Amino acid sequence: MNALDNILVTHLDCPVVVSSKRGEDFQMTDRPSYGLSFCISGQITYTMNGKSYVSTENTAILLPKGASYTLSRDRDGQFPLINFDCENYNYNEILLINLQNPKACINNFETLQKMFLNN
Repeated sequence: MNALDNILVTHLDCPVVVSSKRGEDFQMTDRPSYGLSFCISGQITYTMNGKSYVSTENTAILLPKGASYTLSRDRDGQFPLINFDCENYNYNEILLINLQNPKACINNFETLQKMFLNN
């Protein structure tokens, strides 16, 4: 069974695209919601509990609510981000998701973003 099989999203914040500049690091402490981040361009390395997760154009990153981690911006880029709350998901580690069709995921993100902006 996949960790995401029974997830039930209960709240979405407006999807945003985060611009990332190489060399800028960030410390997240007690993340207020879950986050799903994609990569249009660039690269970010997330580090949590001594383990590193690299965000590239072929991956998505699921960031757990309540987590503390660092992110290192390895290359300039654009990173679509959806912050949300949910039920039936209780993992407290970062999850790296390999994408079969990254372009379709970005297209779906853009559709979701337009829905929020048009309301």
